[in-house]
Amino acid sequence: MIQYNLVLQDRNWVMEKLANHFHKYIPNSKISNNADANADINFYFNWHAMTSKTKFDVCYFTHIEDINWWNRISSACDVAISMGKKYLNNLPKDKTIVFYPPPFESFLPQKNIKILVVGRSYKSGRKNLEILDVISNLDNIELTFTEGKLSEDDLKQAYLKTDYVLVTSKIEAGPMCVVEAIAMNKSVIAPDVGWCWDYPVIKYNNEDDLKSIITKISFSPNSWNERVSEITKKINDKFNEFNF
Repeated sequence: MIQYNLVLQDRNWVMEKLANHFHKYIPNSKISNNADANADINFYFNWHAMTSKTKFDVCYFTHIEDINWWNRISSACDVAISMGKKYLNNLPKDKTIVFYPPPFESFLPQKNIKILVVGRSYKSGRKNLEILDVISNLDNIELTFTEGKLSEDDLKQAYLKTDYVLVTSKIEAGPMCVVEAIAMNKSVIAPDVGWCWDYPVIKYNNEDDLKSIITKISFSPNSWNERVSEITKKINDKFNEFNF
């Protein structure tokens, strides 16, 4: 089994929390303040902690303050973990893996994310409800449709119970659910129809955008296990290629 040494730049910092969550779900791993020449993989939290080359080095890249230092480490390491896409173009494409950490486990929801679709369907298809097919089978999502059948009081209760309001339409003047949801302190996810983008909404352009957004806002209680397992597999694959 591949042995990981998770190297901290500093204690009592968010990087230590990240390292602890990785440690929990990476078998045969340990946390230390220094690189271990005997470890198969030294994984640095963050990239500043890498001071010299070892057998196989993985660096967690966060943000750039000193571009020359950043470039030296990104060139020297074997795998670069990019925290989101902001600095992706500043990392070597062939060895970079994008990672979106979920909330720390104490913040993970213990319930499904509720998404409300307000309004009724039309024969013209302008409500574009078919787009929901791309998210209906995702885990931890609970979709509710009003179909235009709720009284104002019931609709208000539906807003109160939901987490997000989703607009699916291809053609709209409003819709009114945008301002209603905002007035009820609910976030709106919407394409560029009607007045949607005149308001502070979460914007999407197509099915892929929508699926990406829903995936990013929905966290299962097992999110850390799932995401660390996924990224560890990618790192291990690169390690095995390196040693082939």
